[in-house]
Amino acid sequence: MKKNNIELLLANIQKRPKMYILEARMDYLFIFLIGYMGRGNGTIDEEEIDIAFRENFGRWIMDWIGLNYGKEYQEVEWYRMFQKVTSSEEKAVELFFEASKEFFDDYHKNNSKS
Repeated sequence: MKKNNIELLLANIQKRPKMYILEARMDYLFIFLIGYMGRGNGTIDEEEIDIAFRENFGRWIMDWIGLNYGKEYQEVEWYRMFQKVTSSEEKAVELFFEASKEFFDDYHKNNSKS
């Protein structure tokens, strides 16, 4: 694992969100991550995990929410799905970090080189 990738960035944001975003809100987090993902899009230094997150996270979240909450959403922006299944921005952000950890666990399980 290299120094910088989306998984490590999210771990750091979860520890100290105000270092990265003004307020712990899903729309702020989403916009920040769109900017982060855009910085490496198609570059030679882009990590595979970043590509997987950018290309697969939205669909993965649709399935994850369906499995865990029995709801189906066809949102373009994945952050809205977290807002819809929770009662507050704080809970939506917490759920995002829980789900993203599962996403990365699945990614590593399915992409291990053993």
